[in-house]
Amino acid sequence: MEATTLNELALKFGTDKSSEGFGYCSTYERVFGHLRHEPVKLLELGVYQGASLRMWDEYFDNPDSDIVGIDIDPPETRFGQRVRVYRSDQAECPDALRDWHPDIVVDDASHDNDKTQASFETWWPFVAPGGFYIVEDITATYNHGCPTAMDYLLKLVDEANYGLLRSAVMALFKALAKDVGRLPSRNDLHIKWMFFAANLVIVKKSAKESHD
Repeated sequence: MEATTLNELALKFGTDKSSEGFGYCSTYERVFGHLRHEPVKLLELGVYQGASLRMWDEYFDNPDSDIVGIDIDPPETRFGQRVRVYRSDQAECPDALRDWHPDIVVDDASHDNDKTQASFETWWPFVAPGGFYIVEDITATYNHGCPTAMDYLLKLVDEANYGLLRSAVMALFKALAKDVGRLPSRNDLHIKWMFFAANLVIVKKSAKESHD
């Protein structure tokens, strides 16, 4: 029996992800609660005072879990032994993380449209197969002009469906012994599914790195 839910931890540490704030925790627990005792690698873009890093650190209780935060002005505070914080722009990968592949990325940083898009393009390739990329407070980007980060994320739905269509066409061509090389080439983003909720977008990566 779990000692505490993610929401209870959010309330304990005072993060706005709780039911008294934006209410994200109930969704997160449904989506990746099964990973709670696994050796999870989690990256949070935007640390602020570190409340959510403490929440993640206590929630993902496997001793081999690795919780990382990135912020251009991180707080001068101590965290648990499994927590690392880097001073960096949200859309730039520190050298220490070049060979690191998070299972979960949470973008709770600037909420600027350009930065939100740039961060996805930087970090999505690093996300481990089967992992998740989350954009919080998506409505805040509406205050930064057009096109919005939501416009960009909605286009990813077409990218995901294109990948499925291309896989089906390639399978048909192979079955008919046709020249599959004539099919248009395109960088596949390996998107399994996308979930849109109030103020929140979650992108799930395919478990395999190829649809072919």
